[in-house]
Amino acid sequence: MPRTGAELTLLFERDSELPADRSSLLRLDAPDAGMAVVADPFAADATVCWCNGVSAGAIREAASAAEPTVACVKAATRAGTGCGGCVGRITELLAREVVPA
Repeated sequence: MPRTGAELTLLFERDSELPADRSSLLRLDAPDAGMAVVADPFAADATVCWCNGVSAGAIREAASAAEPTVACVKAATRAGTGCGGCVGRITELLAREVVPA
């Protein structure tokens, strides 16, 4: 249950409280969990990495500050280092919107 583990880790690291409905943590690993329908999945505030709560804007910033590769984005933001399910979206975002210098 990688997403549940990632969420629990984030809650612990941020010294946050558990959700009132504790069973919601168990549903994080469902195939459709957290996948809110958004008009533009690559809008700056759209979440790309649910495990680490990384937005498309944060990925763009990390890519523009360093080399625009998935490895650099992972190192700078932790996106793609949880369950790995977002690596495809990170790759697509970099290919579509980040132009190497």
